Amino acid sequence: MTKNLDTLAITEFSLAEFLKVIQEAVLAGWRLDFEDNLRYPTVNFSGAYNCTIVLPASEEDETEEIETIEIVKVPNGVEVVKKTRTVKKVI
Repeated sequence: MTKNLDTLAITEFSLAEFLKVIQEAVLAGWRLDFEDNLRYPTVNFSGAYNCTIVLPASEEDETEEIETIEIVKVPNGVEVVKKTRTVKKVI
């Protein structure tokens, strides 16, 4: 098993051990990536089960701050009001 910051490469020769590692990783928050051919679960000619799983983006990465500027005319001049709000990104 090789672990980078956001990926975990799994290679096992036993299907049961492969599934145990996958199950533990999924329960820990990792996910299978079926969109990327390089990470797709496979079995090679030697009988080794392989896949690379990914760590999903954290909650902080799924939000973004939007800043709006509102210009308000007041009797003494112009007032600039900055408003910032955090919204969830739509994926």
